[in-house]
Amino acid sequence: MAQDDETARKLLVELGLFSLDSPSEINDTICLLSMRQMDRLKLMLQRFDGMNGAINEITRLGIKNNDFRAFAEAIVLINKRFR
Repeated sequence: MAQDDETARKLLVELGLFSLDSPSEINDTICLLSMRQMDRLKLMLQRFDGMNGAINEITRLGIKNNDFRAFAEAIVLINKRFR
């Protein structure tokens, strides 16, 4: 589990999303990502949820449907975990 947390942290750092706590800042940053980066982020969020079950059903569905607000909500939760 620690390795998966480290992988998630590294991806968030790489994408400029680590330590952001404002959904609007996260949303603005997500809008600048390429499709490949979005795919990597989506997979990481789904893996994180599968292992931790920390993401609620509405946010999970939003991630599945590529809703940036749902991505932002999930990233806020993950960043809180790393504090």
